Amino acid sequence: MVTVYAVADKKSGKTMTMEDLIDGCGGFGKYQILLIIGIYLHKLTCGWSILQMSFVGYIPNWYCEAGPSTRNTSHFSNHTFKTCSLYNNDTRSTQSCQGYYFEPTARTAVSEWDLVCDQKWIKAAITSFQMAGVLVGSILSGQLADLFGRKKTTFCFSLLHSLLNFGAAFSTSWEMFAGFRFIIGVGIGAILVVTFPYPMEFMPTKWRPILAVIPIWIAGVSIFSVAALVLNDWVYLHIACGAVGLPAMLGYFHVPESVRWLTLKGRFDEAEKVFEKMAAVNGKALPKQIRDVLEKVYQDEMVTRSKGRDYTYKDLFKGKRQIKISFIFGYMWFSLSAAYYGLSFGVSSLAGNLYLNIFLLSVVELPCLLGSFYFNNRIGRKWTIISFLFIGAVPACGCLIVQLAVSPGSRGAWITGLCLAAKMGLGVAWENTQTWISEHHPTVIRSLSFGLVNTTARVGGILAPFIIDLDDQPVIAYAIIAFILVGDIVLSFLVSDTKGRMLSDSIKSKTLLIQQNGKDNEEEDEKDEKENDDDEDNDDGVDDDDDVDDLEIPEVAKVNNSASCFVYLRTESVI
Repeated sequence: MVTVYAVADKKSGKTMTMEDLIDGCGGFGKYQILLIIGIYLHKLTCGWSILQMSFVGYIPNWYCEAGPSTRNTSHFSNHTFKTCSLYNNDTRSTQSCQGYYFEPTARTAVSEWDLVCDQKWIKAAITSFQMAGVLVGSILSGQLADLFGRKKTTFCFSLLHSLLNFGAAFSTSWEMFAGFRFIIGVGIGAILVVTFPYPMEFMPTKWRPILAVIPIWIAGVSIFSVAALVLNDWVYLHIACGAVGLPAMLGYFHVPESVRWLTLKGRFDEAEKVFEKMAAVNGKALPKQIRDVLEKVYQDEMVTRSKGRDYTYKDLFKGKRQIKISFIFGYMWFSLSAAYYGLSFGVSSLAGNLYLNIFLLSVVELPCLLGSFYFNNRIGRKWTIISFLFIGAVPACGCLIVQLAVSPGSRGAWITGLCLAAKMGLGVAWENTQTWISEHHPTVIRSLSFGLVNTTARVGGILAPFIIDLDDQPVIAYAIIAFILVGDIVLSFLVSDTKGRMLSDSIKSKTLLIQQNGKDNEEEDEKDEKENDDDEDNDDGVDDDDDVDDLEIPEVAKVNNSASCFVYLRTESVI
């Protein structure tokens, strides 16, 4: 059973929770709108930055050079076009290219450092270096956000990301560029992990769905596609990406630290000031029970900490239920990330205009993303995700069939259309898994849980350029994508729905939330919670019931909360 902290109002007898305090300060008002803008601006350049390699790795038409005198394309015959060796009629032998000529249609890393033929592997390697950086950032930021706060972690990594984009623009070798892309990836991974739980912890339960329809990732990728069309140069694209990210730093003077994080750290005065400002901006009177609720949250947290239980990634694998959730979501993020980035980085292999395809691959998710807002509250998270995975799996299988059965001259448009449909389904499904994760984990390990799944997602992203190769191995690539989506559908049936759950703040609390999920789900949650409690009791040798009883926790509140939904736009996501 998911738990929340509650304090009884002595006058009315009404049970007060952290959600009640947020509602009392105006719920979703002007304060929350400004807060979302201040935090989500950091995500704007993440979509741009992470998919920048889809342009930077683009291969313009090129020719093999026999010597310096062949720099003019009129000297080239058809047999030198995209060939890695030339036949010498005089010596009757083949010789390696002395250089390469790239048509000046676009300035990319490939044309900058001749990343073709025996250096073709470097293109995929640079992309993997970037995704390895995202992996490192995902691991670091989860722990840093819980130790030092969401605000400092977000703004520090956001500044790092912008500055390193400027630095990457002045790379003089592919090795130097790869190093910059790795550290840029660290910034991306950190921003994506931390900015998910950050705004959610200020939102009232019934208004969390509004976060699901903010297409900040889509906006970032769309801006990138236009910038790539206008600038057409990898150097200027990096400079522009860094410049666009800097205005978000102004939010440091206005965006507060997470009120839930401040409470769990015992910083009650700062937490109260946040509520005071929230109420003032929203034009509401300040609730009277603030201090009592905050202290109750902190007391219950201290019960756990008094037994030496500092939260680490190990806590994500305590109890059968937690192990199951961690492994299933971890694998789903790994597989969906590989499929998502495999399609995104392989966009140059699709028929049609490169810039238009980049734009379409991003905005194609928007209509279904808006629809998921309704379906999450109507049919729940589980069936929403399963539905979109199915929507993605069908066209993925269609890509495989078309690739095998249709002639090369006729399948280009079919493949592009089916890839767009597959990307739409898997992208929206991946985004909606964020809701499941957020409602399965309490505040004290929420950032850690997103750090874990982002870690597995980045491993998938690292492998994506190699296992999903749309340029040279399209049949294998489409078969892998179809297998991934079908497998994730099966795994989704193993996780219980969380529709209607309020956010919990601690792993250990006996204040139970009675939900309107139906008897079966309620019994399953109670069984899972008991397993977790037993496992943790065995670890520390202390009876948690006695500790909690000493705190004189009031009787369980029957909470009737609206269905909650929150979708993280990569992800990724990323993702």
